[in-house]
Parts: sequence; C-alpha cells; structure tokens
Amino acid sequence: ARSLLGLDVLGEHALLLDGPAATLHTTVAGDLAAHLPLERGTRGHRYLPVTLPGGRVVRALWDTGADITVVDRELVTSHPELFTALGSASGTDSSGTTAVTDLARMEAYRITDVPFASHTVAIADLTAVPEPITMCLGYPTLRQAIWSMDLPSGRWAVSRAKACSTGEPLS
Repeated sequence: ARSLLGLDVLGEHALLLDGPAATLHTTVAGDLAAHLPLERGTRGHRYLPVTLPGGRVVRALWDTGADITVVDRELVTSHPELFTALGSASGTDSSGTTAVTDLARMEAYRITDVPFASHTVAIADLTAVPEPITMCLGYPTLRQAIWSMDLPSGRWAVSRAKACSTGEPLS
C-alpha cells in the first residue's frame, strides 16, 4: 500500500497505526496511550512538530491519505544541505490536479524523540494552502513508526517500540 484512507473517513476515531506491521486499528477515544496535545486546524487537519537536523522545528500535517511526504519549496531553498535532488515525477493532488513535481531525498529527522530515516519527498509550494505548513507527512513517514492518534480527544504519541500502543488509557 502507498497510502491509507484519509482523515475525512478516519478523523473521528482513535487510531493505532502500526506502520512497520502495516496494521490500522480503531478504538474508543481515551483507550490509547496518547499523551501529547494534537493541534487541529480549522479545516479538521491534524498537525505535529517535526525537528529537522540542526534543531529547527516545523509544522507538519499528519496525512494518512498521502502516498508521499511533501516538503515546502522554501524549506528546500533555505536548507539545501538536507536535500539531494532526484529529478521529477508526475503526481495528482487531493483536488485531482496533475502536475510535474520535483523529488528529493530528505535527510533523517525526528518527531518527538523518534528518528525517521532519510526518504524520498516531493517538493511543492505549501504556503498557498489554506493553513500554511512546512511538511505533509505521507505514508513513507507514517510507515516508519507506531502512532497512537486519539483524534476525538486531541492527543497523540509516536514510538518505534510498542510503548505508545499499550492500549492503556492515560491516568
């Protein structure tokens, strides 16, 4: 699989996404060990902080429907040391618009204390979207970790181990 269902379908559930095992479970809000506050935008999107090499923290959209992680062109321009050009590919966005997009290999980064490996990203102008972001975390990012996303409660956690997926409610 290259992507999951979008949050327009999944957005009212508590989700346990085990990327390495390629499994997705829904559960009752409050039943996940999700402890970090989850930012929800005015259009229902969920945002997480991503820490880049060098310590810069950027705002990223958590997107279960994206089959590639996308980064803002300004980030590539301002931090060229984090990217290696790979050429371009044709892609279609959520509105159905098809365009040729630049591709690059992005250096490893962190979300909370979890490292994410270098992988291919698409480069686009993300400042034009209704709620500006620096990254859109697609399936290449999501599949690298275990995510506890208590969307109704606005809490989340991410882990490389089963630590965030205990199924135990927070006390």
